[in-house]
Parts: sequence; C-alpha cells; structure tokens
Amino acid sequence: TFQKLFPHKKMQPFLDMKHVKKNRELLHAKAKLVKKFGYGAAFANHVPFYLPEEFFAKYPHLRGARCDHPRRTRREAFALCVDHPESLAMIREMTAELAREVPEISAMSLSTNDAGAGLCWSDWLYPGPNGASACKHIPTAERAATMVREVREGAGKERVLDLQMDGNFSEAEQRELSALVDESFHFRVHHVKDVEHQINVTGAVLTGGVMDNPVRGIFDPVGIVKRLGGIRNPGVTRIGVGFGTNYNRGRELDDVVEKVVEVVDAYLKEPEGGAFGTVDGLLFLRKLCGKWVGEKRRDELLEGLIAMHEAY
Repeated sequence: TFQKLFPHKKMQPFLDMKHVKKNRELLHAKAKLVKKFGYGAAFANHVPFYLPEEFFAKYPHLRGARCDHPRRTRREAFALCVDHPESLAMIREMTAELAREVPEISAMSLSTNDAGAGLCWSDWLYPGPNGASACKHIPTAERAATMVREVREGAGKERVLDLQMDGNFSEAEQRELSALVDESFHFRVHHVKDVEHQINVTGAVLTGGVMDNPVRGIFDPVGIVKRLGGIRNPGVTRIGVGFGTNYNRGRELDDVVEKVVEVVDAYLKEPEGGAFGTVDGLLFLRKLCGKWVGEKRRDELLEGLIAMHEAY
C-alpha cells in the first residue's frame, strides 16, 4: 500500500519509518532490474488501507470504514474515508511520489474491501457496510471513480496508467462499476466463479494456470480455449492471463507460464481471431497436441486433456 512505501507526512508520525525505509530500498532494487531489462512496471496496491488508531485520534474527520476481519481479530481497524477532500489529496500526493521514484510504472491495481482495505459503505466490507455518516449517500462506483481520478492525477497527465480495481464487490456494485470500464480501467472480482458473469460485468476474459496451494505445474488447455471463446462478446476490452497462486503466496512454474502463453498466442493468431465453438476449439487443440507430441500421439493427448478438464 502507498503508506508502506511513501506515507503522507500526516501519517509518518504514526508509522514505523525504519520499516518504510526498508520497503523503499526493496522497491528501488526491483525498479533497477525493471529498468535494466526494459520492462514496464506494475504496482499492486491495497487502498484505502487501515491506519493506526492514534492517527484517527488526531484526525477524526478522516476516519472511514471499519475494515478488519471480525473472524480473525478482535481489534478494530479503520481506513481513510476517500470521500473527504483531505484524504483524496493524501492519496494524490502519495501516488505522485511513487510516480516520481519509479517512472517505469505504467499499470496499477487498486485492491479494496479486502486484506485491511475498504471503501465506506461498500456491501462487501468484512464487518458489513459502514463508514462516515457524511458520505453514506454516495454510490460505491462514484466513490471508486473519485479515488481512481485522484490516483491518475497524482501519476501525472503525461502518464496513462492502466488501472485495475479488484477486491470484493456485490453484484449490484459490480453492475455500477461496469459503467466505468474503458481502455485504461477495468475491475476484477475475487469471488466470481461464473465466467459469463465475469465477462459481462468486467469486460475481461481471464485465464491462466490451474493452481491451488500447494499444487503448481498444471494447466488446462481445454478450459483456456473455452474461456478465450468469450472474446466474441462485444463488451470484452482485454484478456487477463494470471500466474499467481491464491493469496499471492507464490507463482506458477516457468514451463507452465510458457505453455499458457503459447496457447493464448496461437489462439489469437487463428483466422477470425480465434477458434470459436466446440468443434473448432477441439480442432485447434488437436493441432497444438500434434506440435507437442507428434501426429501419431496427438489424439491420445487430446483425449487426456479433455478427460482432465471434465474431471475439474
């Protein structure tokens, strides 16, 4: 989160600045590698993140939603209210400092209503909807859009950030947020399992490896091709390919990453931009299987992949 790297001056007296310094050193080491190899950089950020109670004792007007997990702690924790102009200015200034320090950043995820972060009055706050009384009337999408605008302003007009908002949102909030989706903003919902719903509300087709801690090293080509068929939906603006394990406690093996990217890349190079439907999808996979194991054993491999997908 911003405050673990570039805390606003109002926050600094209440934080462990030695730890912040270590975080910054790690960030600069990562940025150095990014620059060396010519990559762009993405910053994953929980916002608005909880602050020590002493901060809110001094600035009570900035207290926002309670965002602790009642089943995991008995200590209440509160985040900034991002509807207050003072809070928004702090987010804008912290973003600006990050952008100055790491000019390679071109993408950012803003994770909320999860893991110590939360927006006032959102349906999916762990303790239930709550927040500052002054902003109770503001819809979640409007509140999110305001925060996104401040992050963009902090990053600078010359930098077009590709922003993703992710976290926990109710179906009603998802419908609200879908109106904000454009070429440089989308959102992802943690708990949605229905692929069609995910596509319709977020405008994104998501795929990747098959991971559940501690298992890695498996991918499901049949499932990948089925999901990629969703790009026919006119509302789709992007394809997301993810390789992080659940709770971001690891990442997929390199050879699986390579194979998933190979499948997605080959799929998009098909005539008409994909192999749509059951028959074309299986013929596409049959061709890939021939490339992987040879013509004599391609059907054997394809049957195995279909059986694995059906088992899942």
